[in-house]
Amino acid sequence: MRNNYPVQWQLDYPEQSLLRVDPTVDHGMRSTLPFLWPAPSARSSAFWQAAWSYGLRYGWVESARDPSGAVGMLTFARSHTPIARIELDAKESRLEWLAHVGHVAMAKLLLPHTLPEVCNPLSVREREVLLWSAGEKTSIEIATILGVAESTVNYNVANAARKLRATNKMHAVAKAAILGLLFSGVATVVRLLDSRTPARNDAPDQVPAVCITTDEDDESGC
Repeated sequence: MRNNYPVQWQLDYPEQSLLRVDPTVDHGMRSTLPFLWPAPSARSSAFWQAAWSYGLRYGWVESARDPSGAVGMLTFARSHTPIARIELDAKESRLEWLAHVGHVAMAKLLLPHTLPEVCNPLSVREREVLLWSAGEKTSIEIATILGVAESTVNYNVANAARKLRATNKMHAVAKAAILGLLFSGVATVVRLLDSRTPARNDAPDQVPAVCITTDEDDESGC
């Protein structure tokens, strides 16, 4: 967390595990819509009572997400003057822009240390084998579909798992999907001869031809 809140609040927040009960965090994890802090009231929760005691009385917060699944939040708070609708109408679009730009900047700074997997992009072949694995295809089936040796498929699965720090193939598939890496660079999957994936009992000569194009490829390659 990066903030300029009162020092004692910065100390109390982790010591009292307030992250677990912070309503702004709960909202930010469920929605990227802006959230306006509630007006001070004697009937409010203990969390808000504590925040208000440190002068954090009026605030606005918005979360942002990126393809890696990382979530960030930008909060503006002040001790005086409620945030009126007329002020929001004048400033909210700029605050929303700042929340997203700030998230991108902070993610570039922090993710290499907190989530290094996102800094190891998968190759096109590694994404291919994980995509087919996600469709419950075995290594030999994927090899037949892609026209490569089974050892090549296993080699690329192992490489992907190493980059993702995954314990097995399906763990790698899940992490790649969650981190937004599974479809990174893959624009379209076009079936040329059949509209279905090969069934487990299909003979090799019945497997449909498949062309996977990437962002770097010329679409005419299919």
